[in-house]
Amino acid sequence: MFSLESPDLDRATMALEARRSPDGSRREELLTFGALTDSKAHLALRLTVEAAQDDLSQPFIIALVRAAAARALSVQRSGLPAAIQTRFGPVEAADATLSDGHVSRACVAFRREAGALPLAMSGWWCGAEGRPADRRQLVCLIDRLDLLNAGEDRALRTAFARTELNRQPGCVTPRLSATGRKVSWLDADGPTPALRTKTATVAVAGPRKSEKR
Repeated sequence: MFSLESPDLDRATMALEARRSPDGSRREELLTFGALTDSKAHLALRLTVEAAQDDLSQPFIIALVRAAAARALSVQRSGLPAAIQTRFGPVEAADATLSDGHVSRACVAFRREAGALPLAMSGWWCGAEGRPADRRQLVCLIDRLDLLNAGEDRALRTAFARTELNRQPGCVTPRLSATGRKVSWLDADGPTPALRTKTATVAVAGPRKSEKR
């Protein structure tokens, strides 16, 4: 259903795991870029679409510990979560150190519970070597999330489309046309370029002298 492209991901190949409940009321996708043991950027993003939302919510740290354990990881340290603003509204984020028993990395863990938009998300973002993860990068990663196919879920499609107006200007990536090239002003839906004007100086000819005979 979803896709994500960002220069912060260092062109890492995306691994996708998809699950669906028997009655189709709950769908889940896990997008993974890179690995915790790599020196490059690593993102684990779990997206859940659920028709009926559960009123009970786990504390942030407990949910993080369980999510990490499901991937054979442990949480060595976690700070208190604070809200960051994204196109989908507030998202909880906290500094966290994750480990697989051999390698430990400083990451930013995050979580968004479903509300008016029936989409919950959680995971962690770990920066590349020499380029630590920060919240600004995380905001842009979340803002660049795209919905490829909502199927018959009109509520998700409509709610997702409304968030387009909330994208951070600095996080928007150049769009591609159907042929795979960047959209230009020649396309029907392409942006109109600013007009450039140039003033030229024209020499004014003086009065002609009469010729002597």
